Amino acid sequence: MGSEWGGGGLDVLDVANGSFRHFRHQPGKAGGLPDDNVAALYEDPKGRIWAGTSKGLSQVLTGADGSISFRNFKEPGSVGAVKILAMRSDSSGQLWLSTAAGLLRLDPASGKATRYTTAD
Repeated sequence: MGSEWGGGGLDVLDVANGSFRHFRHQPGKAGGLPDDNVAALYEDPKGRIWAGTSKGLSQVLTGADGSISFRNFKEPGSVGAVKILAMRSDSSGQLWLSTAAGLLRLDPASGKATRYTTAD
């Protein structure tokens, strides 16, 4: 279910006032969107929203005050800066990512990813 949305960032509807908030990649900003090319969005069974971009994966986090930030999975042993094409979760809560570099299984709690290739 991946599609390319042309590099416009991510728009989030504010249901309280009916307006959209626009998020774009800001180089060097911690907790920001890793890239403006959003290729996949997914809501998992726990209600978490995931944004797959051309340069990695983000969990969309909403603060008690309504603020939005992004948990990125770029650390060693995690997803990295790979293009995410599609996402699904399994019955144990693991997130499966179809990427430009193969299949990944992410443990959302630890941030650790297992990579699968054609050799598997």
